[in-house]
Amino acid sequence: MRLIFGAVIALLTMGYIRAAEIRDFDLNTIESLGRQLYENRHQNPKSLRNAEARALRVTQNVIKDKIDSSYQFVVLRDPNAKGYLVYALATSENSTDVAFGGHFRVTISVNGEKVQKVDALSLGSNVVKKTDPSRRGETPSALWVICLVSKKPLETHVYLNLLHGLPVYVGTPDRAIWKVENGRIKTQRGPQ
Repeated sequence: MRLIFGAVIALLTMGYIRAAEIRDFDLNTIESLGRQLYENRHQNPKSLRNAEARALRVTQNVIKDKIDSSYQFVVLRDPNAKGYLVYALATSENSTDVAFGGHFRVTISVNGEKVQKVDALSLGSNVVKKTDPSRRGETPSALWVICLVSKKPLETHVYLNLLHGLPVYVGTPDRAIWKVENGRIKTQRGPQ
C-alpha cells in the first residue's frame, strides 16, 4: 500500500521526543470531536449564540499572531466541562492538499470571555500534497503523519480522515502507530 509521508522525522527518532502538554481526551471523545469538526466545518459565525460568538472573537484575538486569513474556525461545546472549544483549522488553497499541521484548539469559559488553555495541535504547519505530480495525479490509498504533541491521534486527524476520505496513519512519540479510518481510531502497533 502506498503511503504519503506527512513528516520528515523518521519513526526511529520519535522515542527521543516527548509529547507536548496539551489537553488530553479519551479516544471516544477524540472521535466525537473530530466528527463534529467535520460536520461543522462550514460553520457560519453569524449563526453563533452570544457566548459562542464571544469565544470565537477571544480566540481570534489570542492567536492572531500565529494564524493568517486562510484559517477556518469551528466553535464546539466542551465535552468535559462547561464552556467551549474553539478550533482554528489550517487550510490550503488547493482542496486536494492535506493540512496536517498548524491547527489550534482553544478552551474558553462558559461565558465566552476567558481563555483557559491554548493547545497547538502540532509543532508547526505541514501541508502535504495528496497527489504526486510525478505520478500523473495518482491519489494515495492512505496518508501518514507523525504527531509529536500527543501519545494518541487527535480530533484533527479524525477530521482530516473524514474530509479527505482516506485512512490516516498516525505515529506517536512512544513509537505506537494508529489508524484513523471512517472516523474511528484503532491501534496498529502499541507503544515500544
